[in-house]
Parts: sequence; C-alpha cells; structure tokens
Amino acid sequence: MLTSHLPTDQTDHIQELKYSLSKRVPDMLRGFSITTCYGEININPEFAEAFRNLAADVLQYQLNLLKNQEPNANQSQEPNS
Repeated sequence: MLTSHLPTDQTDHIQELKYSLSKRVPDMLRGFSITTCYGEININPEFAEAFRNLAADVLQYQLNLLKNQEPNANQSQEPNS
C-alpha cells in the first residue's frame, strides 16, 4: 500500500490541479462561461485561447508551489567538486 507524506487535503489539491490541467483547461478552447454573483460571462471559442493560457499558467504555478512543499523537495544537493 502506498501512502503519501502530504496531508490528504494537499494531496487532493495536487490531484485536482493535475486533472484541471489535463482535462478542464484544454476543454476551455471550446468556449465556456464565467459565473459571478452578478451573472454569467460567456466566452466564445474564438476568444477562449487567451483565457485558457492564463488558466494553465496560474494552475501550473499553484501545482509547482505545492510540489515544492513535498518532503525532500527543498533539500539542496551537494555541488560536484
């Protein structure tokens, strides 16, 4: 049985980000809606690429931050002499 050294919520967050980057973000190219308290903003496919690129950058940044918090991720290696 494999166990994670990360708290379950952090592990779940990593998995959710990976899923979003692999499935949800690419699907944005078909067009999508942004829902706010004041209503929806519809993004047509011809304008979706810019939003998709921004979402991918932000989610990848968040994923990298979480991965760097994993045990052993911040250990520096000895320089080769």
